Amino acid sequence: MRKRCLVVVLWMVCLAVGCGKSTDTPDRQKPAPTQKDRITIRNVAYPVYPKARVHQDLKISVSFTVDAAPSEVKSWYDKKMTEEGWRATQDWAPFGGQDQKTFLRGKALRTPDFAEEMVKFAVGPHKTGGTFLALMPVVNKYRTKGK
Repeated sequence: MRKRCLVVVLWMVCLAVGCGKSTDTPDRQKPAPTQKDRITIRNVAYPVYPKARVHQDLKISVSFTVDAAPSEVKSWYDKKMTEEGWRATQDWAPFGGQDQKTFLRGKALRTPDFAEEMVKFAVGPHKTGGTFLALMPVVNKYRTKGK
């Protein structure tokens, strides 16, 4: 239970920092990575919604702005993550004005809610229009042998 609380607290801190005012103005936002629309965080490549613009890159989490409805972004990630072998721990759940969902991949660790690779997504309306998208890999203390 303490581990789950720690993960939630860390996620809330990252969202609070990521949702703050960006130093980039909308016309100066950097384009998303072009290498097959993927971004690598902690040696794991994650899909990036088409034409997403980097809002804030904290190196441990990244947020984007997207010119699409939140429902379109969530549907796209549901399909894309499933295609890439990720499984969800739950459906999209409201949290702090955004919907969140956790995806797992690899061997389960100790409980079905933890796996070798985990990432949490947050999707919601952006204050200037479009959609705010954040992704944060969850770092697990436990690893399988050989990793």
